[in-house]
Amino acid sequence: MADYIGVDIGGTSIKACKVTLTGHGSKIKHSISGFSETPTYRLGKTKNDFIQNIVEIIESLYDSSIKGIGMGFPTAIRGPTKPLYNFPNIPYKKVDIHPILAKKFRKPIMMDNDASCYILGEAIVGAGKKYRHVIGITLGTGIGGGIVTDKKLFRGRYTAGEFGHMTIKYDGPQGYRNNPWEEIAAKRGIIKIAKKNKLDISEPKELYDLAVKGNKTALKCFEEYGEILGIGITNLIYALDPEVVIIGGKISKSFRYFSKTLKSTIKERSYMQPVIILKASLGQKAAVIGASLLLMSHNR
Repeated sequence: MADYIGVDIGGTSIKACKVTLTGHGSKIKHSISGFSETPTYRLGKTKNDFIQNIVEIIESLYDSSIKGIGMGFPTAIRGPTKPLYNFPNIPYKKVDIHPILAKKFRKPIMMDNDASCYILGEAIVGAGKKYRHVIGITLGTGIGGGIVTDKKLFRGRYTAGEFGHMTIKYDGPQGYRNNPWEEIAAKRGIIKIAKKNKLDISEPKELYDLAVKGNKTALKCFEEYGEILGIGITNLIYALDPEVVIIGGKISKSFRYFSKTLKSTIKERSYMQPVIILKASLGQKAAVIGASLLLMSHNR
């Protein structure tokens, strides 16, 4: 048994909790305590404020039992101890936080991409715990992803799993790094589908609320969305041949409304062995749990 602190840093809030892990391999179990959440810029928007805020949320959970600290950041990670660069949703070009935390707490500090942490949590103790080969996507403002094989993250050189930046429609809408999948299959994509169908919404949740009420146009929008999502996931299945695909993130709350066309699109377009499609099960705590799992010996 070991206690760790998991931290999930986002553009809006920072979440953290103490995670107790027991067991090994496919038999790892977890329990969490002391869940804490704070605005990302509670102390101000300078880089020092940002770092101090992270230090303080860790301090609020830290005690002598803690064996290490795992952290998920919303950017590509060049190495578990390297400086962080080019945050899409955080206004700093470079943050070299690892040596600061290592000196402050004198415990192992591991860092990875936030979506990779999310999928690692789901793959080891969540919806994918029964499977060896897992891929996952997180649906929100953008699309994040992760690849887990035999309970270990596959990182490629550093940043494997950046599925949202794949080009699905080469002449599609422009976005960060040109025509990415997330431009048509994340928040902006859902809003565009809704507006095309004469629904005036500004957030995916508004479309979800209409679907809950049985609005036929909203239900039709989610069917179209499921097809777009299914095309991208089919490509991932061909490339990675997983046993299971796990779908998480805020938009996954609407899973029941787009899952039918998602699955039918994959079935129509793929001749591979059938792949299980599951909704994530750990909720908002998935990334902090996954961040703590970075500290387990098989993920170092």
